[in-house]
Amino acid sequence: MDRRGIAAVVFVALVAAACSSSPGAGDEVGATCDLAPHVVCRDQDLRGVSMVAADLQGADFSGSDLRGSDLRDVDLSDGKLVGALLGDANFANANLKNANLTKANLFFTNLTGADLTGAVLEGVYQCNVTQPDGRLVEGDCPSTTGSLPTVTEPAGPPTITYFRLEPPGKCLNDAAGTGIDVQWSTTNTTGISFAVDGIRIASSIKPHGTERLPFVCDGKPHVAAMQAFGAPGSVATATLTASLEETAPLSADG
Repeated sequence: MDRRGIAAVVFVALVAAACSSSPGAGDEVGATCDLAPHVVCRDQDLRGVSMVAADLQGADFSGSDLRGSDLRDVDLSDGKLVGALLGDANFANANLKNANLTKANLFFTNLTGADLTGAVLEGVYQCNVTQPDGRLVEGDCPSTTGSLPTVTEPAGPPTITYFRLEPPGKCLNDAAGTGIDVQWSTTNTTGISFAVDGIRIASSIKPHGTERLPFVCDGKPHVAAMQAFGAPGSVATATLTASLEETAPLSADG
């Protein structure tokens, strides 16, 4: 089954449960919530749902909670996300042309590579949102949080000091998921994105750290890449190639 098919199965299974409940007073929930263009699925709890590469042109998710959802490469052109909760949602490379995001809540939302041509952004709340060009914009973060990073204009173009496998440099299979751990260190960056075999899969706002990346462990070479974004229009890229065999899951006693 291809990536689009897997996303469809996961989405339909999760959303069917959400949309089968009786709507409360004033709710406007469609009779179905299938993964299809022009679907109406308002005011639903869709946290953590995967809709990778789904065709949802004209779909209406107004008022829905999509926090933590995976919407990479999704087509939501002409869609409605009015008042939607989009915190920590991943819209990397999504098509949001002419989408209506009026009063949507974007908190640590990833819009890297997204097409927002003609999108309605009136009243949108933004806090630490990664913009389509990879810049991290603090926006209107509440000052009471204290722990939110302060974004300053980089002093120069971004540089990548290193991008490498974290020792022991093997395919991992544990509670954090199957894949590889990579380490990176950068300077003059406002945001980081990661891809495996050309598919963008994760992002970070940290200039250095460790990240678990999903990785195909079949003994064949696969390419992991990172991009470091800095001043507007500037980007640095680094790649690594690994051929790793599948690793057995950890036992219950670790």
